[in-house]
Amino acid sequence: MPRHHRHAASTAAIALIAGMLVATGQPAAADVRQGTVTTTAGDHTVTATVSVGDASVPQWGKSVTIFVGYASPTATVTAEGHGNTVVVTHRASGDSQTLALYGYSAGTREYATFTTGGAATGTFDVYLGATTTVDGATATFEHNKVTSFTVTRETRPWIEVKPGMPLKGKAYQVSGGLEWFVRDSYHAARGAQIGLWFTPKGSTSAVRRKTLTLGSTGKFSTSFENNGPGTWEIRFAGGSQYTPSSASVTMSNFSRGKHAATYTQKVSGTSYSTTVTASDIDMTLRGATMQVDVRFRHNGRSVVWDTGAFLESWNVARRETSFGDLRQVSGGHYTGKVHFPAFTSAGMHTIGAVSDAKVYYGSGGNDYDWHFIGPVAMTPFVVRRSTILDARLSTSTPARGQQYAVQGKLRKISVDQSNRASYQPAARTSVRLYFNPAGPAPTRYVRSVRTDWDGKFRTRVGATSSGLWTAKYAGTTTTYLGSTDTARVTVR
Repeated sequence: MPRHHRHAASTAAIALIAGMLVATGQPAAADVRQGTVTTTAGDHTVTATVSVGDASVPQWGKSVTIFVGYASPTATVTAEGHGNTVVVTHRASGDSQTLALYGYSAGTREYATFTTGGAATGTFDVYLGATTTVDGATATFEHNKVTSFTVTRETRPWIEVKPGMPLKGKAYQVSGGLEWFVRDSYHAARGAQIGLWFTPKGSTSAVRRKTLTLGSTGKFSTSFENNGPGTWEIRFAGGSQYTPSSASVTMSNFSRGKHAATYTQKVSGTSYSTTVTASDIDMTLRGATMQVDVRFRHNGRSVVWDTGAFLESWNVARRETSFGDLRQVSGGHYTGKVHFPAFTSAGMHTIGAVSDAKVYYGSGGNDYDWHFIGPVAMTPFVVRRSTILDARLSTSTPARGQQYAVQGKLRKISVDQSNRASYQPAARTSVRLYFNPAGPAPTRYVRSVRTDWDGKFRTRVGATSSGLWTAKYAGTTTTYLGSTDTARVTVR
């Protein structure tokens, strides 16, 4: 089966993995239209209930199952084994299809299949023509109109936040878009009106932040100031031709350690979500490898995640990209690794898991559609390069009252224009000095010193007591790791 195009966020090469990514779930709450019609057979009343499931049209067309159930409060109803039909009529054009009903469930239930490729949208009326037997008496339904359903074309939204972990008060971009199905493929939803909603972390109430009308690309991008973490959501209300849909993504605030983000896409009543958990990276000259945890979830009947699922990482500022494979742990739980070379830029990055999903709608082996899950659940993380701090004393055994020097050198990983990584002097950088005197006295802060252009620092102190000197470089929020070193002095 042909594959639909991937979003621009994933235009780089795809790292395929062996084996199908399979997840199972409970049936979604069906979007069912239902109606009843009643007739008589002798002394018995017979009711036929006609139910129509979700009728949105996905990329490859749709088979809509129509169920008919027969019941009587006073006797058992048996449907005729042949000749029962439903007529499906397009209300606007009057075009009709007559569909044969096939029996199952001890003759009390029947079903028919209505197939549409999405060329026609709008309301369809369902008429039942059937004959049943009740205690030897015949009950006939004379093509009565029982219920109606609407065929709409499926829509596919997406949303992303960059960077996914902005500092408080900093600006960030919320981008997204919408595609809708027209006859044979998805197209940019030009002119569609979407709502942009935000739910603060810890709240259950979403606030509409903007209403946007999409242009010819079907995309949008808008800037906001970070006033706290939460969830952004794009909502499309749908209409007479197109199905409602939504997509949401979490946004975290900066913090060191482990981070998680969840991307959720709701299409045609089925929700698909991807949760990606990753940790910050401490970069060394050998590079660093990140372990990533991925959870694919859905509320549909049967979903098979595509073999093309992969990990992709971006550096927001420098547009660096890295890839990794995924392997299944169990069900929809996967793990993967991404190796980052030593020349990887320091600062804020994001990593996401991208997948398509093969969604089965009915009992037939070919009754499915591909859905693109994404663009991605973008989990933010920070790459901080290692530093080395060397501290020593001009003498470790000064006489009491003698002046001696606390000195040292700070180096950090730097990358040259040829992408060679090495430790280089950290010039004009603050180093804090602490002294822990021998005995019960606590450690105390002494002073801060600045390195020179060669990364060296030096300061003189008087020998008053023995103890331990500690030099500490605090590091930075998103660029360099902190480091410490110690030197012991014994006063004679």
